[in-house]
Amino acid sequence: MLLSIKARAIMAFLISAAAFSAMAGMADEIEWRVDKGITQVDKADILQLARRAGIKRPKNIAIGQGGDKYVYVSTGIRVRGERRRFDSLIVIRKDWFDEDSVADQQDGMYEGRWWTYGKIRHHEGWRIHDGDWYIDIGLSREVSYANATRIVRAIRQRTLINGQPKISFGPLAGVTPDLPTIEADLITAIERDTDHLIQFVVTTTNPLDREMDAVNGNNLYVEIRDGHVVVVGFGGWVS
Repeated sequence: MLLSIKARAIMAFLISAAAFSAMAGMADEIEWRVDKGITQVDKADILQLARRAGIKRPKNIAIGQGGDKYVYVSTGIRVRGERRRFDSLIVIRKDWFDEDSVADQQDGMYEGRWWTYGKIRHHEGWRIHDGDWYIDIGLSREVSYANATRIVRAIRQRTLINGQPKISFGPLAGVTPDLPTIEADLITAIERDTDHLIQFVVTTTNPLDREMDAVNGNNLYVEIRDGHVVVVGFGGWVS
């Protein structure tokens, strides 16, 4: 079972948030990454709505792929060892709802022209190191930090072993597929493949989609055999 689209989007957002939260060094500084369609009045309403929903100290506000139709409000990242945590809230411009919207606006909260369900999401990621390089990714509960580190380093250091089965049909029948090229900088999550418990699924996200809404990327299926990371499959995903 593959990582959910929501989880991919969450981890893409976590990495994006981590990239610019460090420069919000002052306790009350808020970083806005929005377009000109978000006015000063909008900003005040968004902040008020976020605080009403429970995000008392918002740190980062950024638009989604819908432009100024909705924004992500998040707290600063809380650090404990290699663990990274933060909370987020989606705030939607209320005139954006269409007739087929599944959202019940009566159940949410309003401030100016903005609306939210008021449901805060709690996110967690882990920092994986390789020398001075590092990346923050999501790990399912079944994936140990040690195994995640081994997998990420093997991808980055190009030490993966090709264990893919031979193609069974077509003009390339009998040929073993080449190792796919995976960039470690694009990894957003690692989880256990619940259909094949000895396998791990490494999810990458297209660099153009890492900001807020994960749209497409790749899944690399690997196993750890005698300390080596072996590729057993590869495929793409689209939300």
